[in-house]
Amino acid sequence: EKITMAFVILNGWQIITETNESKSVGLNFNIKPSAKTEWNYSNYFGNEGTRLTGTKMRFFNHAYYKRIFSRNFHSAISFDIGNQQLLDADERGYWHTGMLITQYALTEKFALAGRIEYYHDRDQIVIQTETPKGFQTVSATLNVNYSPTPNAVVRLEGRLYNSKDYVFTNGEYPHGNNGLIVSSITLKFE
Repeated sequence: EKITMAFVILNGWQIITETNESKSVGLNFNIKPSAKTEWNYSNYFGNEGTRLTGTKMRFFNHAYYKRIFSRNFHSAISFDIGNQQLLDADERGYWHTGMLITQYALTEKFALAGRIEYYHDRDQIVIQTETPKGFQTVSATLNVNYSPTPNAVVRLEGRLYNSKDYVFTNGEYPHGNNGLIVSSITLKFE
């Protein structure tokens, strides 16, 4: 009940249909020692190449820790690191991310949440920017959640980005900063 493991065979990285003839594999390991604490590690190993690029093996790791501090307050921290053979060389490139999320319930129906995230993909493996420093971006998010029922959430979210290179566009000109406001409705069916 406290430990879950899974082994998966996949067509590839975040795809449904096959892009090459190789299969990818992954492992997920989850420990939930109590109702208030959860640890997770998962990985991915596979060929991200195509017929044009040849074999480009990718190895990705994801880990997170979630903690419920009280009925109203919980947080999670996560870290990702991946590497892959570069498209134009036999060398390997790396990317990594880190994130901290926290949520505080104001009432049974309203909650505030915040997230700080850092994404470093200088070698432009996952996000191609064609800029000298690639995608090295910090973002901060603040959102308000409204849950009219236990299986529905209405969210209003504001997010700010800051990048080392000018990777965001606003009309004709690239910028190093960007902001957006997003709303969503999520329904859960059981």
